[in-house]
Amino acid sequence: MSIKFLHTSDWQIGKLFGSIPEEPRALLGAQRYKTVEAIARLAADREVEAALVAGDIFETNTVKDETIVRMLEAMRPFPGPWVLLPGNHDPALAESVWTRLQRFGCRPNVVLALSPEPLLLADGRLAVLPAPLVRRHDARDLTEGWPDINTPGSAIRVGLAHGCVEERLPERGESLNSIPAGRPDSARLDYLALGDWHGTFQVGPRAWYSGTPEPDGFKQNDPGNVLLVSVATPGEPPLVERIPVGHYRWHKLSFSVLPHPDLAALEAPLSGLGEPWDRHVVSLQLTSRAPCSTKF
Repeated sequence: MSIKFLHTSDWQIGKLFGSIPEEPRALLGAQRYKTVEAIARLAADREVEAALVAGDIFETNTVKDETIVRMLEAMRPFPGPWVLLPGNHDPALAESVWTRLQRFGCRPNVVLALSPEPLLLADGRLAVLPAPLVRRHDARDLTEGWPDINTPGSAIRVGLAHGCVEERLPERGESLNSIPAGRPDSARLDYLALGDWHGTFQVGPRAWYSGTPEPDGFKQNDPGNVLLVSVATPGEPPLVERIPVGHYRWHKLSFSVLPHPDLAALEAPLSGLGEPWDRHVVSLQLTSRAPCSTKF
């Protein structure tokens, strides 16, 4: 009866990295497809029943058709099912990346969670309750109807949502797209798979943010992971394994240059980043007592 699935979110395929110089910007963008492929291979190797992607799969609804096709190709190593949820970056508008996906004709193993209707997977042993965003910001609680949804008693019951769990994040979240902290209990969930927060973070006994699998900024909040979730039987606590999949590591360094600079002293903090060198993204700020400051 045990169910095993992968929880991931915030891929933000098509991210442009506008503040990064052109050549490394292209590398960062291309890596996102490779990381999705690594997730697909992981899902296949671990023989999970499903891969749940909790929103912000795309950076915007205006990504190119080529971007959509490349992402679908990256997902191919896992035969599915994949469940893709719209988030605040890619809400399910009347015309969106999701309507284009429907026109393309997704493979049968790619499930677009565009309505709040429950999805029964793994021969009915896994029930997924989605809360898709249909606009970028919504003042309503999109999980409000979950307690009234009936699913088979033998099914593992999983919520899939994108937003801010009230009063649980380490920093103040957005006031919109809020999710009550008590929703796992009120909706009788065995697990709540969350997206929006870009770091891996547990917000309750049965609720986690997976974080972005490929780091995209300098915030040190444990990005670069996916979560492998196992639930033995309905009502049993989930077992959650944090699996690193991120390629690049982002660092913010500051170095004080005195009137007689010894730039060789920079070697220590830079060499401490470790190898391989081409997997580090570094923001280096040099300051001095002179009336100038240069940021690279």
